[in-house]
Amino acid sequence: MKTKTAICGLSSSKELAKSLSKKLKFEYIEVEKQKFKNGEMLTQIKNSVRGKNVYVVQSTGYPSSENIMELMIFLDAVKRSSAQSVSVIMPYYGYSRQDRKAKGRQPITAKLISDMIELMGVKRLITFDLHSSQIQGFFDIPVDDLKTIYLIENLINNLKLKDITVVSPDHGGINRARVISKLLNSPITILDKRRPDINKSEVLNVLGEPMNNKNVIIVDDMIDTGGTIINTLKLAEKNGAKSAHVFCTHGIFSDGAIKKIVESKILKSIYMSNTIETNLDDYRKISPKVKIYKIDDLLAKVIDAQVNQNSISNLYKEK
Repeated sequence: MKTKTAICGLSSSKELAKSLSKKLKFEYIEVEKQKFKNGEMLTQIKNSVRGKNVYVVQSTGYPSSENIMELMIFLDAVKRSSAQSVSVIMPYYGYSRQDRKAKGRQPITAKLISDMIELMGVKRLITFDLHSSQIQGFFDIPVDDLKTIYLIENLINNLKLKDITVVSPDHGGINRARVISKLLNSPITILDKRRPDINKSEVLNVLGEPMNNKNVIIVDDMIDTGGTIINTLKLAEKNGAKSAHVFCTHGIFSDGAIKKIVESKILKSIYMSNTIETNLDDYRKISPKVKIYKIDDLLAKVIDAQVNQNSISNLYKEK
């Protein structure tokens, strides 16, 4: 069965795709991308995919619109090349914050992306830590929204900290923080945050466990401009926390956000996954506080379970 399965990586996820191909012993499909001077692009599959089950890996971080368009163009090429089926691995689901109409006359772009993916005949979508779980309901195909919680649990345990409190920087992350606090058998602190404008946030109240004399564990699904995390770190320091460690799945870090975050004196480390590929050496030059953990092994197990028609839920039960 594995001989009929192939994997290919587009511009934003080539290293992850090659890693998965090696772990699973799948054929790696080479893709040639050309970009014309007017911005149009062309993708060409370099190996035959006729009759094969193809996994396409493409994260849709910056530049989100270009990465999404590249994915759609490539999916059209796969469909026209007589592949038996195609599944998309989108480690970071772009436009996931546009999951509802927050104001009148606004789009629901997360739904638009789902419609485009289904229109291309995709059999299944695999992603990580959707910003809003309701996005799964936008699809009429199976969606595996994988969680990095257990990977983060291992990282926290390796720090061997005592007097921990897990902090959710907003109400949207309460479930994630609650699960981690349960795994660590630690209390939880919730910040009451509001957004006066796009990419701006401010903390109104602190709910739950006080942060005084605590080692603070801050968990979030994504960090973009870093405003929420910076405010949380300032609040932790102001409230007498001993140290702070930040864990996120998607490290977007727009406008040099990482440089602003690592300036915090109370921050000891900030961990992000490789759902959005980046050069760790570049971040290490900024600060040794920056760490990257990999999703490769978990993702490989999920794909193997799918190919062999085994339960994905059991992977979490085993953990």
